[in-house]
Amino acid sequence: SCERRYGLAQVCRLWKISRATLYRQRVKAPDETSACGRRGPPGAADDAELVAKIRAIIEASPFMGEGYRKIWARLRFSGVRTAARRVLRLMRDNGLLAP
Repeated sequence: SCERRYGLAQVCRLWKISRATLYRQRVKAPDETSACGRRGPPGAADDAELVAKIRAIIEASPFMGEGYRKIWARLRFSGVRTAARRVLRLMRDNGLLAP
């Protein structure tokens, strides 16, 4: 009202809230337009397509079970560029990890 700037600590003391509460409330809500809730650019395919490709690679393999690194390498060899951590997360979430 008097066009004077006050410090954050002083304002929080007056309102009787902690600064952490103020900072937490100032953070923007996550963007709802994101398809899978991840930050950054979209990947090579959405999660459902990538899981289908992972399942196809596992079924075509002559071995009992393979780890995420070998599956990730085979995806790269077939032309699908994605992150190894994403492959690990999808395989873990869908129960596809080697026994």
